Amino acid sequence: MWNPIKLADPNGEKPRLFFHGEKSKSTFVNIVNSGLGKQFEANLTRNRNGSYTFDIIPTKSGGDVNKLNEHQRAFYDALRNCIDAKTKEGKELIYDIDVYYAAKDVHTGNYIKNAIDVADMNQFNELNDGGATKQGKLIHEFEEQRMKAYMGNAKGEDMGYKFCHKSAIVAENKVNGNRRDSYDRGLGRQTHEETFTLPNGEKHHVKVSTSTAIITVTQ
Repeated sequence: MWNPIKLADPNGEKPRLFFHGEKSKSTFVNIVNSGLGKQFEANLTRNRNGSYTFDIIPTKSGGDVNKLNEHQRAFYDALRNCIDAKTKEGKELIYDIDVYYAAKDVHTGNYIKNAIDVADMNQFNELNDGGATKQGKLIHEFEEQRMKAYMGNAKGEDMGYKFCHKSAIVAENKVNGNRRDSYDRGLGRQTHEETFTLPNGEKHHVKVSTSTAIITVTQ
């Protein structure tokens, strides 16, 4: 389900998303909705500057957080944290994210460009399948951009990346229900490996290749 898009005035609040093509918008919505157990759904409000204000709202027959499983509740809480974010002064934190589908220069996310690629995110597991998930990747990128804006760093800057990345991994871990290593292991040109420790202590390895417009994920 996807609520009708409304028109807001003038430029929106909360996270403002700039979609590059209809496929980027529909895929983003599908990733959000598939992680919320049919209790909540993405709501996009179109602004006059071309962006969309992003929020999550109850579905017509849902709205009960108690019906979300552990991973869905973590995803819901993490989304709300990014949506309802405040500045250091307690004001609404407004930050912009460009949303692409199969961009050659954005691999899942690009901290400096304030950009995400939902085609890449879509290559990861569904939320309840464990390992590295679509929803975990979405939260990782949103949390990085939330912290970047909170620290006062603008689009085009790389300051604060290490700190924001660590914060994003904490958020990603809660959604996935596992623990991702802080640093990825390079496997050669345009390929790296992410390692996740599962609740039973086993190591789960995820190979990611960024040689094509849509990344290849093996896990």
